[in-house]
Amino acid sequence: MAILAIVFSLQAAGIVYARFVPTRYLCWAPYDQISFYRIEADRAGRPLTTAEIGARYRMAPAGRENRSIHHVLNSIAQFESTYGQTDRVNVRVIYRVNGRPDQTWTAPR
Repeated sequence: MAILAIVFSLQAAGIVYARFVPTRYLCWAPYDQISFYRIEADRAGRPLTTAEIGARYRMAPAGRENRSIHHVLNSIAQFESTYGQTDRVNVRVIYRVNGRPDQTWTAPR
């Protein structure tokens, strides 16, 4: 019985936590947000090709994200802060959430 209470408490805590962060990985409720994005990257002024961007981030260089756009942004930021940190690549993501105006995110360096 105690194990069941602990499991339920952890799940409830995860749901409450997820309601207050943009990524919402642990949220049980559907996250109906449609985002369209395009990744642009350059190294020393030379734009990376779509194939290079796809291979670098292991995602489509342009596409649709049915979850939070922060899933895409977090994946890029994580790569750039670890594996790609010495490459000196400038990354921008142009995205539109639920038909609103375009926004631009730049990867931190």
